[in-house]
Amino acid sequence: MSCLRINKSSTQSKFFKVKCIISTTYLYTEQEKYDQAEPLYTQALEIADRVLGSDHSKTETYRRNLENLRAQQQQTSEDDSCPN
Repeated sequence: MSCLRINKSSTQSKFFKVKCIISTTYLYTEQEKYDQAEPLYTQALEIADRVLGSDHSKTETYRRNLENLRAQQQQTSEDDSCPN
């Protein structure tokens, strides 16, 4: 019984870490600090994939968020390279 508690607690701890990381990525994204947000999104996605599984709705949401962030990075890069 105590092993189940430890595993459950460990899973909850990892998921809490993911939620904290995601909150930080939202802040960085709002500030257009995409280079700082991307590694955090990647880290959160890796943890969610291990803890929740790749088919879990949260994992899929984090994956889409990372894809959207990369698209925003690309758009910003293209906008910056266009002459005014």
